[in-house]
Amino acid sequence: MRKQNKLRIGVVGPMGSGKTSLVNFLSKKWNINIISENFNRNPFLEKYYDDPKRFSFSSQIWFYENRINQIKNFNKYKKAIVDNDLEGNKVFALAQYKTDFMKKDEYSLYQRITNLMDDINNYPKTEILLYTFAPYKIVVERIFERARDFELQKSEKEKKDFSNYIKVLCESFEEWYIKNNKSLNIFKIDSGKINYLRDKEIQNNLKKEIEDFAIKRNIKII
Repeated sequence: MRKQNKLRIGVVGPMGSGKTSLVNFLSKKWNINIISENFNRNPFLEKYYDDPKRFSFSSQIWFYENRINQIKNFNKYKKAIVDNDLEGNKVFALAQYKTDFMKKDEYSLYQRITNLMDDINNYPKTEILLYTFAPYKIVVERIFERARDFELQKSEKEKKDFSNYIKVLCESFEEWYIKNNKSLNIFKIDSGKINYLRDKEIQNNLKKEIEDFAIKRNIKII
């Protein structure tokens, strides 16, 4: 097995699919650091929920640039788990383009900027991607149960548009998984079927499955 001086594990998936819950319990099980998404610091996020067509591009660029800066500081960690990984950010942007939240020229600019960021920044690559999935109706229910004010304060039309965006987002992640499953080390987790939030036995079984998945790819987690 090859020596692994640094290990970066990425977590991706739609909002409400269980990314943060997965990250929290795995970080404790493996005793590794978490690189969290600073959504509370994004100055465009609440504005985006008020007017997604105006602030989609700004919000997504902020998330990507902030995430790269965090990952560039990865060297202070031996191992870390990233919630949400850069791959996930790109899928979010694609879904916003598909639902007309992001204009064609904005999405084209987003792709050019993020590709340039990837080229000029020498950040450590992700060894394993954990993809949390759930049917979009379950994801929507979880989002509204989570009750972040800026996600919930919507008219009926806005809620319908938002639900459609979540549906497209879930579909986009599935398309991303099918396209990249053979080229990236992606471990898919259906959080709609297994409850790893509180069930310790499920947590231990899932942890073991991920570790076995990594070993088969010559990657040592613990």
